[in-house]
Amino acid sequence: MVRPAKAADVRRVRGAGVRFTADEYAAVLAKASASGVSLSEFLRLAALNRPLPRKVAAGPNSTAFVIANELRRVGVNLNQIARLSHMGIEHEGDLLPLLADIREILARVHGADESTRRQAGG
Repeated sequence: MVRPAKAADVRRVRGAGVRFTADEYAAVLAKASASGVSLSEFLRLAALNRPLPRKVAAGPNSTAFVIANELRRVGVNLNQIARLSHMGIEHEGDLLPLLADIREILARVHGADESTRRQAGG
C-alpha cells in the first residue's frame, strides 16, 4: 500500500546549508545524538525554539531493549507457527509455551512501567 501524499503545508521542500568548524560540528552532532534525533531534526527544533524529545535509553543492556528483543523472538516463533498452520501441519503443543512467554513478557513490561512511574514520582 502506498503512503498517502502529505499536504503541501506540511511537506518539507526547502533546505538551508549550514557550515560548521570541525569542533562545532562534533558538538552539535553529539547534542543531536544525545537527544535521540537526527542532526536535521535537532537543528530544526533548536531553530524554532521547540522542545527536544526525551530520549529513551535503548542500549543493549537497557530494559526496553531486552524486552523488545524478547518480543521479537516471540514474534518469530509465532510467525513460524502461523506458517506451519498454513501448510496444514499440527502444532498445537507449540502455542501454550509461546502464550506463557508472552504473558511473562507483558508482566515484566507492566512491572517496568510501574517502576518508572514510581521513580518519576507519579
